[in-house]
Amino acid sequence: MELRSVIKKNARRALSGFWGQAIAIALLVIGCQLLLLIAETLLMHFLDVPTYIDVNGTPDNPFDDMPNISPASFLLLGGGWLLSLLIGMPLTYGVRRWFYIRSGGHHLDFGDVFFYFESLRSYLKCLWIELCTGLRRLLWCAAFLLPGITCTLLGKWAVRFASTDGERMLADGLTISGMIIWICGGILLIIFLQRYALTRYVFFEYRDIAAGQAIQLSIIGSRRYRIQMSIFCLSFAGWFLLCLLGIPLLFVLPYFLMAHSIYARLLIHESDLSGQLDEMYREQERKWAENRDPESQWMGRGNPE
Repeated sequence: MELRSVIKKNARRALSGFWGQAIAIALLVIGCQLLLLIAETLLMHFLDVPTYIDVNGTPDNPFDDMPNISPASFLLLGGGWLLSLLIGMPLTYGVRRWFYIRSGGHHLDFGDVFFYFESLRSYLKCLWIELCTGLRRLLWCAAFLLPGITCTLLGKWAVRFASTDGERMLADGLTISGMIIWICGGILLIIFLQRYALTRYVFFEYRDIAAGQAIQLSIIGSRRYRIQMSIFCLSFAGWFLLCLLGIPLLFVLPYFLMAHSIYARLLIHESDLSGQLDEMYREQERKWAENRDPESQWMGRGNPE
């Protein structure tokens, strides 16, 4: 039996007897996101700030509308994103933690999903880890996607100024090449970003770990499994397509989160991240000892005088 099948089977087994709590947690997550979205939409409606602008004066064709880039729109969208980060992210961490601990056979109550709201230190730490990870993801997205996007835009720009068939063919070729590069970059990006997939779970496993250490251990733990991890996530595509019907999402979301937690737990112990963390601590203590003892900086160099 394939590893994916074993993990999914164990996920269903881990949820056995806890489906009620898992579905309630899924409802909480979905409801929270919907409330934030509705609040943002209503605020933009009452303040008469449209999300898109019909620049061509074609109300019957919504596909040529352009995003509203006015300061008011940026302010509202930025405020909505910040509110989602401050409320939704600690809740997301609490939900992921609930499934991760449950995947180890331990019991948690429904209220434990609010764990990261219980203390300011835990709240700020989960936000800091997510910001550090998110910034890295954003930079890698730019590195993988910008070449293809730039090539495509240059091709579309060149078409406007092409005066001969040969120039049009070159411009179209540039556009098609850019789209191919963009698609290939997107596929590689999905695989590459799996290097950060274990960051949250490493944080759950080692609560006192620093953000940089959690990210570094995630990179180490996922190094040989990034393609398999991508395929594992894609294996749920059919289930999530089924969620377009609405209600199945209440079952698929807990199923996916539990399976992902079990996979993460397996990789963390398979890669011996505890040993890697101990090595990081020893290296850190060695550097601190050198900084506390100025004379140690001259060891092996002779007399400083």
